[in-house]
Amino acid sequence: MKKTILMITLLLCAIFLGTLIGEAASGAESFAWLSRSFDVGVSPFDLDLKVIVLTFGCEFRICVAQVFLILIALIAYPKLASAICG
Repeated sequence: MKKTILMITLLLCAIFLGTLIGEAASGAESFAWLSRSFDVGVSPFDLDLKVIVLTFGCEFRICVAQVFLILIALIAYPKLASAICG
């Protein structure tokens, strides 16, 4: 259970910090590539059943800085898990 919580925490921190770094890098000319983002997912669409209209969709925007930090978190996870969880 501790390892699962550790993994989720590491990934959430990587996503959050990656967003901050990407936003900060967008203003710097030499680091603007870190803020380049990609949309992943399904665009929202409507399913009209005449009685009810359902809208489905899920989109994520991920930037290069987030990808780097997620990879670092995945590489660091085994070492941190053995050090923290024993």
